[in-house]
Amino acid sequence: MLEKFAHKTDEELFVYLKSKDRTVSRQAFDEIYSRYANKIYTYCRKVLNSSNMSEDIFQDIFIKFYESVQKIDEMSNVQGYLIRIARNLCLNEKTRGKVVKVPFDESHYEYNDTKIENNEIADILHTSLDALPEDFREVIVMKEFMDMSYKDIAFALDVTVSVVRIRIFRGKQKLREIMTPYIDDIQNEN
Repeated sequence: MLEKFAHKTDEELFVYLKSKDRTVSRQAFDEIYSRYANKIYTYCRKVLNSSNMSEDIFQDIFIKFYESVQKIDEMSNVQGYLIRIARNLCLNEKTRGKVVKVPFDESHYEYNDTKIENNEIADILHTSLDALPEDFREVIVMKEFMDMSYKDIAFALDVTVSVVRIRIFRGKQKLREIMTPYIDDIQNEN
């Protein structure tokens, strides 16, 4: 009988990943994938601003993760490790200059509220986020879009929690500066 993995901790799943039993290893991998795939893809999409490139990188992340499992004795933060791999691959891709910026009007974002004003604000938010310096954008994406803790962000970026707090604070300040004129224009139109 195959063991259910949904209730296992990340540390336990990591141990099962190293199992010689391929079925057990595959189930552990599938559970990790189901836990973190959406967050990892969100990170790639926000950092690269290209769905095609994000999909390619996304696949590579889980391949590299699976390949690296046999080389590591223990892992206490699977999500942080996946983000670290994602970050390195995304930064490598960006430095190669292969990232194609998609004009914002071609992007499709779905929101529950159909009011035009809210859609305009969401568009402004995404455009403003793209205008942030990389250090700020990265931590804001991890915190606000991926709901990661400061500790997990610090682990993923290999910095201290204090650095993460400072970057988030400064990033949000910069985001407000960028967005304020546009929000004011929307409010003045109404």
